Amino acid sequence: MSRKLFCFSCWVGNRLAISFRAYLRIVPCLALCCAACARVGSPGGGPEDTIPPCVVRVAPEDSATRVSLRTNPRVEFSERMNKASADQANLSPQAFRYPGPMPHSREASLVFLSDAVEAAARSLAKVDKAALEGLIESVVNTRISDGQLTESQLTLREIGLVKEYFLTSLLSFYHVRDAYSSVEEANEKS
Repeated sequence: MSRKLFCFSCWVGNRLAISFRAYLRIVPCLALCCAACARVGSPGGGPEDTIPPCVVRVAPEDSATRVSLRTNPRVEFSERMNKASADQANLSPQAFRYPGPMPHSREASLVFLSDAVEAAARSLAKVDKAALEGLIESVVNTRISDGQLTESQLTLREIGLVKEYFLTSLLSFYHVRDAYSSVEEANEKS
């Protein structure tokens, strides 16, 4: 009798049988593990959130004196809010206006207007007579229509003279010099 020492088909068959048996043991275990982990429904989370949201950002800023009545105020909270509770908040522009003192004397009114005009003039990209006239007109008329000068002792005639003076002062302050191409040319012109 001749005996084979190694039979390839037997070896492959035994290996497949062993791996199939292992597969039959592992698959039910994996199925049980997955079934035990998966739950239908929302997760428990943690304790109930009792800390109210805090205000992160407000526009316009607090203590603003020149907030237009057409401005829509915005409040940003640290977490999402529902619409019903947000609508209950008092977000009228009047709530954001500073009830501070208005200028009473002529001098205080002039300082108030000159400060506003000078600050606005610094923000102009191109400074010329037309731009300054428009700026001065806009700043002063905005203050008048906003009621900032109601307690002032200035008349409309005096306000017109003040606007002319602002224009003259700003034009002399922001006058443009001719550019010199070289030092020699600058010395020749002087």
